[in-house]
Amino acid sequence: MTTTTTAKLMPASTARTIARQVDEPGTTPLRESGIYRVLAEAGYTAHEIATLCGRHWNHVDLRLGLADLDQASRDALDAGTITVGLAWYISRLSAPNQRVMLARWKRGDFKDAHEASDHAADLRRLEAPTT
Repeated sequence: MTTTTTAKLMPASTARTIARQVDEPGTTPLRESGIYRVLAEAGYTAHEIATLCGRHWNHVDLRLGLADLDQASRDALDAGTITVGLAWYISRLSAPNQRVMLARWKRGDFKDAHEASDHAADLRRLEAPTT
């Protein structure tokens, strides 16, 4: 197995300083996402970010996905209208389908976040190009 190393655009000491911001009181999932995104754009992998922040890599990966939310979904997440888990599923959709999912959620078309997440996953499969 070959291991590749990605060039880092910031020193590890700076990355650690940025990573510590996730532990500040009042840090929201979207702020956490932004912190992780800065580190990812500097060349750090989800596993490396997780080590820097003392989190599981899957937690970091989920938060990184939140950066792809449209503004209405970001607002809903900040307001507590949607859960972080549902927000992640919504973030994987195209912008039009993000709006549809959020509207359907707010309208009460799903019995719970799990059912809405399943529906979003189905939509994602329909959006994905077939090979």
